[in-house]
Amino acid sequence: MTTAHTRIKPAVHFTLALTSLALAGFFSFAWYERYWKWRECFNSEGRCYDPVDGIMVAQAGPVWGSLALGFLVLAVVFVVRHQRSRRTVHRRH
Repeated sequence: MTTAHTRIKPAVHFTLALTSLALAGFFSFAWYERYWKWRECFNSEGRCYDPVDGIMVAQAGPVWGSLALGFLVLAVVFVVRHQRSRRTVHRRH
């Protein structure tokens, strides 16, 4: 028995996987721009001031990195679920 729900489910998992991957990319970029580029500059208070560009960067690398890693893991989970749900749908036909 095939329902509309089982046909939509692989597409939903694929969309969620792409969205999670895009968010992982965004937070990875934020981690690079707000932490990795400045890692040598941070003082004991976790701040970095660049007098050339006139910007102050606070050390929030663990936050950006955790979000990037979390969304990457979530993307992998949705890809696996997408593959499993596709196999289930194809077996029913």
